[in-house]
Amino acid sequence: MRRLSDWFAQFKPSTKAFHGGLHVPAHKTQSTQKPSRAAVIAPILFVSLRQRDGKMQIPEVSVGDRVLRGQIISRPSSPASVPRHAPTSGTVQAIGQHADVHASNMSAQCIVIESDGKDEAQPPLADLSDYTAHSRDDLLARIQQCGIAGLGGAGFPTARKLQHTTRTLVINAAECEPYITCDDMQIRECSAEIIKGAQITAHILGAERILFGIEDDKPEAIETLKQAVLAADDPRISVQVVPTKYPSGNSRQLFELLLGVRVPPDQHATDFGLICHNSGTIKAIHDAIILGQPLIERYVSVTGEAIAKPQVLRARIGTPINALLAEAGGADDQARLLIGGPMMGYAISDYSAGLKKTTNCILLLPHTPSEVEEACIRCARCSDACPMELLPQQLYWYSRNEKHDQLAHYRLFDCIECGVCASVCPSNIPLVQYYRHSKADMRQASREQAHAERARKRHEAREARLEREKAEREARMAERRAHLHAKQNANNQNDQASNADDKQSAIEAAKARAAERRFKRQSNEGFDPTTQEQTSDSKKAAIEAAKERAAARRAERKKANSDETDSGTLGEKPREDKLAEARRQARQQQKAAESKTDNEAGSAAETDATEREDKLAAAKAKAEARRKARQQQKTAENKTDNADDVDAAEREDKLAAAKAKAEARRQARQQQKAAESKTDNKAESANNVEATEREDKLAAAKAKAEARRQARQQQKAAESKTDNKAESANNVEATEREDKLAAAKAKAEARRKVRQQQKTAENKTDNKAESANDVEATEREDKLAAAKAKAEARRKAREQRKES
Repeated sequence: MRRLSDWFAQFKPSTKAFHGGLHVPAHKTQSTQKPSRAAVIAPILFVSLRQRDGKMQIPEVSVGDRVLRGQIISRPSSPASVPRHAPTSGTVQAIGQHADVHASNMSAQCIVIESDGKDEAQPPLADLSDYTAHSRDDLLARIQQCGIAGLGGAGFPTARKLQHTTRTLVINAAECEPYITCDDMQIRECSAEIIKGAQITAHILGAERILFGIEDDKPEAIETLKQAVLAADDPRISVQVVPTKYPSGNSRQLFELLLGVRVPPDQHATDFGLICHNSGTIKAIHDAIILGQPLIERYVSVTGEAIAKPQVLRARIGTPINALLAEAGGADDQARLLIGGPMMGYAISDYSAGLKKTTNCILLLPHTPSEVEEACIRCARCSDACPMELLPQQLYWYSRNEKHDQLAHYRLFDCIECGVCASVCPSNIPLVQYYRHSKADMRQASREQAHAERARKRHEAREARLEREKAEREARMAERRAHLHAKQNANNQNDQASNADDKQSAIEAAKARAAERRFKRQSNEGFDPTTQEQTSDSKKAAIEAAKERAAARRAERKKANSDETDSGTLGEKPREDKLAEARRQARQQQKAAESKTDNEAGSAAETDATEREDKLAAAKAKAEARRKARQQQKTAENKTDNADDVDAAEREDKLAAAKAKAEARRQARQQQKAAESKTDNKAESANNVEATEREDKLAAAKAKAEARRQARQQQKAAESKTDNKAESANNVEATEREDKLAAAKAKAEARRKVRQQQKTAENKTDNKAESANDVEATEREDKLAAAKAKAEARRKAREQRKES
């Protein structure tokens, strides 16, 4: 709803008024009694390198370097700043931390220049006085090169601000804050240069209209400015005087006063074809374009009740604050120093800090005891006075509780820190300090969040890179493994082929060697290797030799058989010895036959037939020997079986004896059991006698118990008769108690009725009193309605006065 109302408000006709604001004492005449004068160049100047975004500039000089006035000594580290220039000639004495003019009272890096007193300047830049002949980019580059920044307090780079094209250029000469008079004095003394600078700026912007806004408490400046406008004879330029009301010097309030345009908080003035520059900035643009001079000095008000000679000085940038105080005659020891005005200024603790481009006033106020902060009473004076139509009390509450979401919802960053809310607060709450603290916290949180987001993106990029490198590495490894596998397969195939060739070659060589050996053997054996036939002489000789060998074997066998017959008839040796001897002889015979056969085979190798006969005879002898050995073994085994039969008969006899013993033991156990059963029968008969006796005793006990039971029954009957008599007596007493209880209930009922009647009477009295109270309440409501009607009438009257 608020944005919608803002959107409609921009189309309202100009009323030359804005919401809220204050009429505060100006205190401007203290420092405007005399013209401004140039301050003496201090022997030591401190040029701060702190930019408006908190970062430090990059020094272009080193310690010991000699610098000239207007020489660039540092360059910005970000687009949010402009270069710094040497305010005078001298030597760079140091580059380091020093006190700085800043609301945080924290030191900053500074370039310390020791003045040589000569104030030598470097050659001026090229003349661009015919600015219409130069391009817009050339002019903006010159403005940036000369270090022009907003002198109204923000310090925003002017070249960046002039990059937008607009239809209307508004020159802010309102200077609404009390005590500050630097713009007033500059307009009085340099109105022609300011008009020229405005024309240059309008040329850069392509503006069709140049509008000066100045408060009506500066009559001399207004008159001078009007004369300069007439002299310039530029129909685009006009001067509008606005009523003195704080904070009319803020650009958004000035747009409302001059043009009746309300720029919503979420939009820029350029969206409406507007742009606003301070008059001091316009003068600096003139010096940069026409004179080629960088911004190295500015007008500054040194004023207040605690300074000896309030005045406006033209001081070099970097001049220590205490030097300027000395120029103004010195300050009280107990004075309270503020940088800026009493509404938006801030205190510093170290007066050796150097003057900055945005320092427009050094205010010395008498020491006053600090006011005690009290709790917010929700009077809403702050919201009524807020020029940005915020709710300061809500911002204060959420700022104390560090609720950043709610602070953003209630547009904390739309606060211009004008200090109106704090000045009207009856509880003396330093609201602006709370807002500045919350803004710093929110900016820090935003930076940390951005840093965390960048860290997250870097981490994700790193993880993606590692994954990609891993995949590439695995792909290379797979390719290398495939290559090695293919190479190994090729080597295996080559090895197998070579092994097969070697094996085949070895087989062929073995076959050749076997063939050679067979050829030699056959040649030795009398065979004709070519015909594979044996000669007739060798064959006959072989047959004769075979016959002789056969006759010898037969004679040996006969002799062996006769020896066996003789040994069998003797029967003196044991059976095992006979068997062993038989096997030994068989083996000997077998060996002899084999050796003989081998010898015969070895010696009679002439013919193949003889060999076969010898082998056959040897085989037969062997078979015969094995047969005889098997027969002898079987005979021995049969004898062993007979011995086993004898052992079996013995085992049967033992088994029969064991059975007889077991039968005898069983009969003995039966006889023992029979004797034990007779003993048990005798004991049982004795037990039966004892059981009969116990039954008799039990019957007697039962008779006694029955007698006792009957006696108890008779006793109970007698007692019941006595109880009946006592019960009748108790019934009489209960009847009496009931009668008493009924009487008590009757009395209670009577008392209840009395109380009801009493309450009824009291209610009638209360109704009468309530009706009287209702009448009084109705009268109060009527009075309240009348008061509201009067307040509404006063509000409408105020609105009508405002509109008029």
